[in-house]
Amino acid sequence: MALPDRCNSADSENRFIYVVGTRNFENELLAFFLNVKLEYRILILDEIETVPSGGREDDDRWDFILYDCMGMRGEEILVRLESMDGGMFSTKLVILFNLRDNLNIEASAIKFGARGFFYETDTLDILLKGFQRVYEGDLWISREKITECLLRGGDMKPVFKKDRMGMTPRELEILNLLATGSTNEKISDQLCISPHTVKTHVYNLFKKIKVHNRLQAALWVERNL
Repeated sequence: MALPDRCNSADSENRFIYVVGTRNFENELLAFFLNVKLEYRILILDEIETVPSGGREDDDRWDFILYDCMGMRGEEILVRLESMDGGMFSTKLVILFNLRDNLNIEASAIKFGARGFFYETDTLDILLKGFQRVYEGDLWISREKITECLLRGGDMKPVFKKDRMGMTPRELEILNLLATGSTNEKISDQLCISPHTVKTHVYNLFKKIKVHNRLQAALWVERNL
């Protein structure tokens, strides 16, 4: 699918950049900067789940999602990408920014659908340059990160494979711990993930198996697993 030649083409006003994150002041400044430079319509949202899923796959006027990953762990970012509606990636270009340099999630994030990566130390000029490249249909990932991905090979964290009821192996693991009465804190300690990541997993699990509390989840496990 061919993309327009320039980010500030005549139809740019009909496209959106969704800046997603809770760092409101910084993201408002970023939105103002992008609006001046790219003449897009900018919307700032707190959660990636609130990005509208509209758009047509045959429309060459792409929207963007700039996802603020400041302070997030790698697994948490992948969980959020996995939770997005799969159709979102066919109508929007997803860029991760404010990444920590040592997360090593680029290969997995690309398989989920991410198209660009910007780090805490990157400047606005680099962001604009990469934004243009993604807009033109390329990936934006540094040569150093490409090299790391190739050298790590099979050691790269794999994309989660779908399991029963559309759940990932990690979600099944957490679901079984929930069924034994484990608290979020205990699950966090046992699996070496943050409490916030556990909370995100539990929220996604409840939606997938259509329950509202831990007791209902435990009963679901007894009947289905």
